[in-house]
Amino acid sequence: QVMGKLVTDIFSPEFARPLQAFYDANIAEVSTELRIEPRSIETVLKRGDGTTFAAELSYSGLVDDTNRTIGVVGVVRNIEERKKMQNELLEMNQAKARMERLMSMATMAAGVIHEINQPLNAIELISSGIILMHQKGRLETVEQYDEDIREISKQADKVHGILDHLKSFSRKETKQVVPVSVNDSVKQALAFLDTQLTSRGIMVEQNLQDDLMPVLAVPEAIEEIAANLLVNAMQALEKNEQSNRRIFVESWNAG
Repeated sequence: QVMGKLVTDIFSPEFARPLQAFYDANIAEVSTELRIEPRSIETVLKRGDGTTFAAELSYSGLVDDTNRTIGVVGVVRNIEERKKMQNELLEMNQAKARMERLMSMATMAAGVIHEINQPLNAIELISSGIILMHQKGRLETVEQYDEDIREISKQADKVHGILDHLKSFSRKETKQVVPVSVNDSVKQALAFLDTQLTSRGIMVEQNLQDDLMPVLAVPEAIEEIAANLLVNAMQALEKNEQSNRRIFVESWNAG
């Protein structure tokens, strides 16, 4: 179907134009000094009916017995099935990554429930005390319980902070890439998972290099990576019945 046709009749426009230019400059009048190295590229080709398909074009210089370049030889392969399999594999890997992300979030959520219960219990205890004093007629002025009210506000802020922290792991929107301290991200992930690690009897030993160079990244992404690694380590150690279970966290400048 391609014999005698122009490249513009076979290749997609974005590929045909540079190919035609290369041909006009180097191949139309083949120089015996020109060496065309073997190369494979992926592009989109047209069928006889005008439809397109993904293809791989492999070509190389054609030489005679004296090693002089006399032309170009090429092979075109239909790679529709290969591209389809690649796309399916990519989708499977993305689905796997999403599943691992959800599993990590589920593990972290269990710890968040405990973290939230602590300030909520404090709020309930303090507010119940204020109500009881009011019912007994012992609450004369608001100022009398200024410290208790401030403590309620403090505990409520703590709950908001925990929830905001959890939300940062589930947001999908693109965030700005900025210089990030890896050590700070690791410390935040450790603080977030501290209750879960402690409840499982897992100790964490840190050896973070003080003058660690910052990296260009999304801050939440680095913290999420650190948290996922910690969760994976925590889940692996849960299967270990030894009492002295430890996670070693270390950072250093490479190179």
